[in-house]
Formats: sequence, structure tokens, C-alpha cells
Amino acid sequence: MDNSENVLQMDNVLEMENKPAPAPTPTPAPVGASKSFTYNLKKMGIKALLPYLNRSERVRNYFLMRVRKTFHKYILEMAKKEKWTEAFLKQRLMTCDSFSEGIKRILPQVNDKTRMKLLENFFYNQTFIRVEKAEAYKQKHGEDPPQFLLLSPTMACNLRCKGCWASEYEVNKGLSGDKMREILSEARNEMGIHFIVLTGGEPTSWPPLWDIVEEHPNTIFMPYTNGQVFGGKNGEKMVQKIAELGNFFPCVSIDGDQKTTDARRGEGVYEKTKKAMELFKKYGIFFGFSATHTRENHDALVRGNFIEEMIERGAKIGWFFHYIPLGDNPDPSLAPTPEQRVERFRRIEGIRKQKLPLVMYDFWMDGPYTNGCVGWGRKYIHMTADGDIEPCAFIHFAKDNIHKKSLTECLNADWLKEARSRQPFNHNLFSPCPYIDNSHELRDIIAKHKIPGTHVGAENCIHGPIHEAVKQNAQEYNDYLQKIGLTSEGTFHP
Repeated sequence: MDNSENVLQMDNVLEMENKPAPAPTPTPAPVGASKSFTYNLKKMGIKALLPYLNRSERVRNYFLMRVRKTFHKYILEMAKKEKWTEAFLKQRLMTCDSFSEGIKRILPQVNDKTRMKLLENFFYNQTFIRVEKAEAYKQKHGEDPPQFLLLSPTMACNLRCKGCWASEYEVNKGLSGDKMREILSEARNEMGIHFIVLTGGEPTSWPPLWDIVEEHPNTIFMPYTNGQVFGGKNGEKMVQKIAELGNFFPCVSIDGDQKTTDARRGEGVYEKTKKAMELFKKYGIFFGFSATHTRENHDALVRGNFIEEMIERGAKIGWFFHYIPLGDNPDPSLAPTPEQRVERFRRIEGIRKQKLPLVMYDFWMDGPYTNGCVGWGRKYIHMTADGDIEPCAFIHFAKDNIHKKSLTECLNADWLKEARSRQPFNHNLFSPCPYIDNSHELRDIIAKHKIPGTHVGAENCIHGPIHEAVKQNAQEYNDYLQKIGLTSEGTFHP
């Protein structure tokens, strides 16, 4: 019997709540941490077991089952503490099961290097290591650090997509490789962050990108990319490089079918996007898609088989974004109607119930799962190519800059701390956003702290015709939620 089979016979070891673990090196419990299943896994030397988890599907499935049971226990404790409704509890348990089953089905589909990086960085670093760093940070600053960073290293882009704000920024500015290294070091060592999301601009056009990814194997990089470079002439060589690195998980922007994608992004974009996905699948890359939902592409994205098609093409993660009117000349009429927004939510929940090999997220309609807005440094923060610290990728105001302060100092600025203290911004967590759902909150914070916009036209979201249109959309949406009884305090599916 090999060592991986021995792991499967370790019930007497894994039942560590009652029996001592054979720890190769005892690890002190983090401050305030309970001796839970997760802590004891680390205590027994979980990192030494990662190669077995990578190599043996049977071992992985066993551990996933145990982890799922642990999360079930946590959810049940939270339900009792927070007095959740039965419907809300069932929904949370369903989502936990869906996520667990999705990961179970996804892991065999990626190459060995990628799978190992997933286990090392998400399962171990971002979970176990982060707990200790986060506890120390909280002891010092009184709040948890963000779980990940969203960085725009450059605003340069090879496309000009309808409704994108990237061109509103100065495209000739960008973070240097050395500054990026400094940021990543502080995030990892002070906050335990091993997950970095990249946007822009087009992240692959940033010259230091590949050096940075290669120099930080203990970090996962997830770029939102238009995918054109991977679907182009030398795309296959780049994809082979990604397969060798294992810690680069691209999410390709796509807006439905060829008609809707090319209408927004330019003729020929869809075909290169398809080609990029084919190569990602061929080489076992963990990749996903990013879709911006508008009133115009609703049928292509939400109805029909778009999501199933993404799964067939090999996507492992899917992000749905809501069109946000930003910049100097946005179009609020592109925002989905209240009915379309709720239909999107129900479509995604339906996918989750099927426990498919795809992890789905909705940046707005997942508010009940995240207890409201995730921005303002609560779960993440956005940094522009100029180093400005914005609350969110969709709120373009900043008072602090990474070139003048440390990341920790920026995160603990008064205006960000106050915004976090106000959350959730709405008792109905299906309306989490301080811009498109609760614009009075954004206006108040910006005015009180005199926070300037980070580009020309940024202020349009808090006054003038754009602001009034957003307010009207929000009123119609919140009225609709009340009409159909869709609240985070009640049932998800009335």
C-alpha cells in the first residue's frame, strides 16, 4: 500500500478533534483561533500531504468531503447565531455543496502543475497561512485585512470596448515592476494575501507581467483579459508558458455570442476569444470567463445555453458583472432592467444547483453571501496604474496613493474605515452597491471626506444627469424587489 492509500486509512488521524495528530512539527495556534478541523490539519503537516492530494483523486475527494462537513458545521452555527430563515440556510448549504462539487470535478481537468498551485496557494496559503497573518493584522488594526487585491498595472489596451472606462485614465502611466514586488510583499507578509486579481487596461500588455508571475509562485494571479494575445499568432507559446507556471488563471471577457461580443468589442474579437479558450483547455489551464450584463445582451448571456457553452469550452470559473455607467460619456440605458437583473440571479442559482464543474460568481447579486458590498478594503481594494487606492473597480475616487503611503496605511485611511463601518449599505443584501443601489451613501462619503475623482468625468456618478438616471434605476429595482418579495431576509425564490 503506498502513502496515498495510507492517507485514506487515516480516520483515526483525521478525527483530530478527539485524537492527537502525528504532527511532524507542531504549529502554534493563531491568536484567537479555535482548534478546529482546519487548524488541526495544518498542525498535522497538511503541506506535506499536498503532493498526495495532487496525485490521487481518491485522496482529494476524501479531504473535500471533510472540508465540506466543516463548512456545514460553520454555516449551521452562523444560522443559529444570526437567526437565519430556513430558506436562507438551505441556500447557503446548497451553495457550499455546489462549490465543493464544482472543485471536485474541476481539479481532474487541469494539468498537474496548475492543480498543485491551486492546492498550495488557495487551499493552503490563502486559507491556513492567511489565518495567522489576518489575525495578527486584526489585533493591530481592529479589522480584518482584505482577502485579495485588484490591481490595474496598466491602463493601456489593444481594444476600445463600448462602455469600458479604461480609456478615461492616462494610458501612459503604469506600475513599475519594483513597485509591484513591494506591494505583493506587503500584502503577503502583513495580510496573508496570496490571491491577486489583475485588470486594466489589458494586463497582458504590461511589460513586467511574466517576470512578476514567475517570481511569485506562492501567489495566484487572475487577470481579466480580452484574450486576443492568446488567440493570436504566437498565442500557443504563451499558453504553454502559462501551463509551465501553473499560477496564472486568465478570465476571458466575452459578452455572449459572436454578434453581441463583436458589437461591443470589435469585429473578429469573438473568434480570437474562442481560439484562446481552445488553447487553455488543450493545455489544462484553470481559466474562466467574464461577462458584462447589459440590457442589450441579456438574451445572449442569461437565456439560452451561454453558460453551458462556456463549460463545454473548458471554463472553470465564471464572473457576471452588471453594466455600470462610468466615465465621461456613459449610457445608463444600457443597465439591465430590474427584471433582467433578477433573472440573471436565478439563472446563476440554477447553475449552482446542478453542481457543474464551474464556480459561478455575480459581483452584485451575491450580496447575501458576502453580507453586502465587498469593496472599500472589506474584502478587496482596487489600485490604479497611477497607484491611487480606489474603493472598488467601479468607484473612481481616491485620496491615497501607494507611491506616498504603504498599503496598510492606505487601507486604514479614515474615509475607507468609515465606509466599511457603514456596511451593509442596505438591509436587503440584494441591493449591496453604494453606487447603483444606494447612491446617497456614495455621495455622502465622497462629500464628507472631499475625495477627488481619479479621472475626468468620475464625478458624473454623484451629480448631474448620470446620477439622476442611476437613482431612477435604483428606485425601480428596489421597488421590484419589494414587489416580488426577493429579500436577503426571506426566501431566495418566492
